[in-house]
Amino acid sequence: MRWTEVTINLQQDPRNTQTGRLDPRTLLMKRFMILRTIGQGGMGAVYKAQDMKRKSICAIKEMSLSMVPPAEREQAVHNFKTEAQMLSSLKHPNLPSVSGYFAEGPRHFLVMEYIEGLTLDEYLSRNDAPFSEARVLGWARQLCDVLTYLHSQQPPIIFRDMKPGNIMLMRDGRVKLIDFGIARFFRHSSSQDTQLLGTPGYAPPEQYGKAQTDERSDVYSLAMTLFQLMTNTLSEKGFGLKDVHTLYPAISLPVARALEKATSLAPEDRFQNVETFRRALFSENTFMFENGEQATTAEELAELCARFSDEAADYLFNKEIEVWLQKIGNASLARITRDILYQQPDPYEAVDQFLQAVLGPNVHIRTSSGKQSTVTKSSRTSIPVIPTLNQAANQSRTSRRQIPTSSVPAIIVQPYTLHFGEVYPGLSEPLTLTITDEKGTHGTIAPNEPWIQLDETSFDGINTHVNVRVNTLRLPGATHYTGTIVVMPDEEDEEQDIVVKVEVDVLGNLDMYPEFIMNGQNNQLAPKQALLDEEDNEGLVPASSGMSMASQEAVPPPLSAKNKAHY
Repeated sequence: MRWTEVTINLQQDPRNTQTGRLDPRTLLMKRFMILRTIGQGGMGAVYKAQDMKRKSICAIKEMSLSMVPPAEREQAVHNFKTEAQMLSSLKHPNLPSVSGYFAEGPRHFLVMEYIEGLTLDEYLSRNDAPFSEARVLGWARQLCDVLTYLHSQQPPIIFRDMKPGNIMLMRDGRVKLIDFGIARFFRHSSSQDTQLLGTPGYAPPEQYGKAQTDERSDVYSLAMTLFQLMTNTLSEKGFGLKDVHTLYPAISLPVARALEKATSLAPEDRFQNVETFRRALFSENTFMFENGEQATTAEELAELCARFSDEAADYLFNKEIEVWLQKIGNASLARITRDILYQQPDPYEAVDQFLQAVLGPNVHIRTSSGKQSTVTKSSRTSIPVIPTLNQAANQSRTSRRQIPTSSVPAIIVQPYTLHFGEVYPGLSEPLTLTITDEKGTHGTIAPNEPWIQLDETSFDGINTHVNVRVNTLRLPGATHYTGTIVVMPDEEDEEQDIVVKVEVDVLGNLDMYPEFIMNGQNNQLAPKQALLDEEDNEGLVPASSGMSMASQEAVPPPLSAKNKAHY
């Protein structure tokens, strides 16, 4: 039987628009039996229901018209249909699947995936304490992924209400983004938003005024959400974050800097998309200065070089800037940087020329006293030793020699620490270790712990990428583990060996969750969602053909709490 469009009856009788009033065992469409109300708010209600035809559990979302003026109800119904159509077209493991929508009299319903679990806001309340940075960053990876997916739609979908209460945590460790009630399509032709929507404390300033919202608005709300999960101190008053690491030392400096930039008051001062925010959060393909500030683009790097000229000159001489530009795919600027170093022996002039190459001919080092004090990079022990900036400057002023270089091959290993965060027993997702050497030095790579697994045991050439995993299947839970990987160049002193730290926190205990382990690998826990087919869906407006679920590790519930159900 073919799908048929439902005619939605716009009855105006306010007595028929109350939501959350359906009694258990109420039958909708002669198919969906209401079991109980599982959520209710100003914009609607959600019921747990039994699909009598498919003999499966689903969630039914009912739109509320009780608070909508009669003159605006037609638009409200239109918005509800837009939400249903939008959700049904999306396929992502961190979004609830939608199978259709229908109307009975003045009531309008959405048929959705039933999600077992609690919201992160509910977990935060039960804990009465913040979550660790490592755990929050695990959720942040998924949230960045789903927001990037939404923003990649044509036109882009702006969520506009990111907060812990709209994030469901499932028993398999996945998070689901729920409640698209105020999401909107972004169109460049629209100069402003007409509704003042969002949640105080999480919504950026532009959602309170008449300004346009775009993906930078979601970047702001996501950063505020992560901050709340890591501190449990968010205020509904004021905007933006400052001095995060000083006030909350448990938040690492790179993460604190990323949160501060993401919550800048002006959208143009934030990360311009979720991907650059994600890279800053996880220090992936970022260039970090000693004070914790990071660059994700060449322009941001130039800004930092202008502020910290001594440190920038060290990085320039060490060719770290050139290597990083190659890594992010900016080969042309990397060549320009190499030419600057070859032609300009004066360190400050070299930094000036780099700034001009990136930002324009009128840009120069910006300092109050002409020069910044030299920054000692004691933590960068793996970088071959070269003359300090002051030594190099003196050499250039007296002998005008070319830029000093070391006889030791300039092997650069990034990152210096691989932190896998909190994991359950099993084989982790890989993190990438990059070994760069413009001279193509050979060498070996060896872990010092059997639970550290590498897909390469040697390096040979300019660039080597090593996938690193941790296999915690046999490690006792509730324990922090630290190991190392040693990068050993051939024909070099042992003093030139480079040590990379590997850290992981193993959650739970293997003996506690035997049902999650089979033959050394994690099972899939998430059941396949029943999809409504044409024969079963007379009277429903069709959704897409289902949701493609990404492979996920099966894990036990993150907290010992009786699960609730949400949509």
